Amino acid sequence: MKIIRNLFLLVFLLCLTGCTDYNNSKKLSIEMIYCNWYNCSKLPSMEDPFLELYDGSYSFRIDRSNNVIFNTIDKDELKGTLEYEKKKNSIDISIRFENNEIANGSLNINDNGPFLHFFYKNVYYCFSNNKSITKEEFETYRLNFNTFLRDSFINDTYPTIEEAEANPLYTQYTNFMQIDPCCNGPKTYIGVNKVTISSDLENGEFCAIYNTGEIKNINTYDIENIVLVKEDGTFERLDKIQSGLCFLTDNNSLFYFENMKTNIINIQDAYESNKISIKQLQEIANIFNEHKGVNKNIDNSPLLLIKERRLLQLKKRHEEATIDDIILKVYWNHERKYIITITDTFTDFPAVIEELCIDGITISYSGPKPMFVEINNNDELVNK
Repeated sequence: MKIIRNLFLLVFLLCLTGCTDYNNSKKLSIEMIYCNWYNCSKLPSMEDPFLELYDGSYSFRIDRSNNVIFNTIDKDELKGTLEYEKKKNSIDISIRFENNEIANGSLNINDNGPFLHFFYKNVYYCFSNNKSITKEEFETYRLNFNTFLRDSFINDTYPTIEEAEANPLYTQYTNFMQIDPCCNGPKTYIGVNKVTISSDLENGEFCAIYNTGEIKNINTYDIENIVLVKEDGTFERLDKIQSGLCFLTDNNSLFYFENMKTNIINIQDAYESNKISIKQLQEIANIFNEHKGVNKNIDNSPLLLIKERRLLQLKKRHEEATIDDIILKVYWNHERKYIITITDTFTDFPAVIEELCIDGITISYSGPKPMFVEINNNDELVNK
């Protein structure tokens, strides 16, 4: 998938470059070599969440005697000499450094102005005559991308391809593009599925359980990135596939989320730890005792994580179970606090009335025992 996408992108960019170079070839001049060059920026996305290039990440200076000072991405300072050769639509460049390494590239021009690029030790370096974003702007972008992912995971709001096309930030986050737009070519982006991973890793494979109940065995060597989306707004590269709930992307990357737990506690413990007041406890009792029923639809709420964890447990007894077999009802909520019941279509409860007596207040219920869930400020379901 990634190879095909990159080939389409390469062909698309070459076509654009060809057209642009043709239209601007008269403007391309040797004088442009002596521009003030600024490194191009690279921002994290679903394709590579670890990209991190902003103004000053590396630098390139050349004087009119063609002496070069190059500061690499690893902060090594190299000196060298540049040679060039004028071609029809570009200027080929070659830089010989004092360490005898050689970097080859070219100077081109597009509608945004000249850009210079070359490879050094298998790393691609690109420069333009416009400043890229600052480190502060980069960190803000990365934080927003991190927040986008966490919100999408918790609330099941990862954008459709139509939504990604309409939102410039979503376009960048999801690598949205249209292949051959002049001919109304296909639109692509990196989508995701929320899956539960079983990482026994037997025979070089792991098991991914989808919300639909579909189970796929995936080769570990097909995984592009294993990513931890951290609470501090950054991303960490993980070495091993882990069991648990995560995003599986179209290009076979795994995104796990730091502190994304799904613990629930009983109502009495919630009351005794001051998570709910006596007034709220009475409200909850009235809902159950007066049979007011469910008052919240949870299909798109963070509580969906509880259903998915329950499904993983249920599949140990019933392999054919799907997310639709999990029945989670919300009876009360206040801000980020919920009273729920959870069961499944494979479990029967007798039609008897049970009672919870807490600080003189009685809660009567039939079926699964009501429980308390709190979602903290870190989008974590917690048992504090």
